[in-house]
Amino acid sequence: MKKYLTGILMAVALFTMALPQKVSAAGNSIQLEPTGKQVSVKLTLPSASGEKISSLQLRLRISSCQSAEFNFDTAITNKAVVSEARFHQENAGGILNIYIAGTKPLYDGVETLTLGNAVIETSGSSVVSVNQGDVQIVRGTKVEALDEVSAETTIGTDSGGFPVGPGGDSTGTVTPSPTPEPTETVTPSVTPEPTEPTGTPEPTITPPPGPSGTPEDTSRLSAPKAPKLTNQKSGIAVKWQKVSKASGYHVYRKTVNSKWKKIATVKGNNKVTYADKSVKNKNGVRYYYSIQAYNSKTVSAYNKIGKRIVRMTAPSLTKPVSKSSGKALVKWERNKKAAGYQIEYSTSSQFKNSNIAQVKSGKRTSKTLTGLKKGKNYYFRIRSYKKVGETVYRSAWSGKKKAKIK
Repeated sequence: MKKYLTGILMAVALFTMALPQKVSAAGNSIQLEPTGKQVSVKLTLPSASGEKISSLQLRLRISSCQSAEFNFDTAITNKAVVSEARFHQENAGGILNIYIAGTKPLYDGVETLTLGNAVIETSGSSVVSVNQGDVQIVRGTKVEALDEVSAETTIGTDSGGFPVGPGGDSTGTVTPSPTPEPTETVTPSVTPEPTEPTGTPEPTITPPPGPSGTPEDTSRLSAPKAPKLTNQKSGIAVKWQKVSKASGYHVYRKTVNSKWKKIATVKGNNKVTYADKSVKNKNGVRYYYSIQAYNSKTVSAYNKIGKRIVRMTAPSLTKPVSKSSGKALVKWERNKKAAGYQIEYSTSSQFKNSNIAQVKSGKRTSKTLTGLKKGKNYYFRIRSYKKVGETVYRSAWSGKKKAKIK
């Protein structure tokens, strides 16, 4: 084990500190295969299977994009100790850095390794490229830059969306019974969220024509704005603004790799909330929600990108213990999908004038709080969080615990 950990540390250090040596390896190639707004990324190294390549770094340069995420192939996640991707915005585009590090050979009897899929958010066509010097590998303890590897491809705009009517028919007539999952292809692109989830401008795209060739009448209904999403103990709360002349709303949901599916019909113009309890135990899963308004004859346009949230569950908090003057030891059960935690504490059971302690590691399960008032009763609660890009997604607060401070 010590030998493996040493290898991992050396690989990470070499990526961040060492000056790579350029080598010539004929036949090296990168394959970028676009599908909608996803790009499958494969790296071919003809002699790699016998050279014990355990780690690599790849930089994808993306023009005219708003954000990008990378979903690693299961073959990578099963072998690598570290598999991480980070997107950095640069002017109108950005760079997606992909890091893979481990102790076992990544190329085990193969020459072409599927790294995963890049999910790119763009308002139009975008060029994805890998230039010379953008790929580095570790053979043993030696870092090598593959300056002969280069590729370029273009991804187009999305062509998918919801069904043409709220029931999937061509007339747009509202049907109260559940409808089948939309059959049109919707790309798993990601909505950029630089601020609190107050909603982004919605596209005013008319759903495609039905079999009769007559477009859906959407002239009398505005498209609902992106909903506000909140993690609650029972699931995810979805809230949106009401639309004039609407008699109800359809709630749609998808994941990164699934199609849009209508999960609920909310009847009434003023009913603008829905509690998705079916995702209560889906900790760490990214979901996208979108709302479609309808009345007796028409449906609205829709947001085909949707609003993103990461389902986060609250940790289980044990009773805090005060072992010394002005201090309290707080312990909780680890949330394996969390990047960190927030502990709220106050002398008020309603958490008035409370303080919040930050725990910036998802692996930690305890923290000692100091500066508390002696002899006072304190109330404590905790929540987990995860950061995606610049947006932080938090769980609901746990149940509160009480402790008297020595």
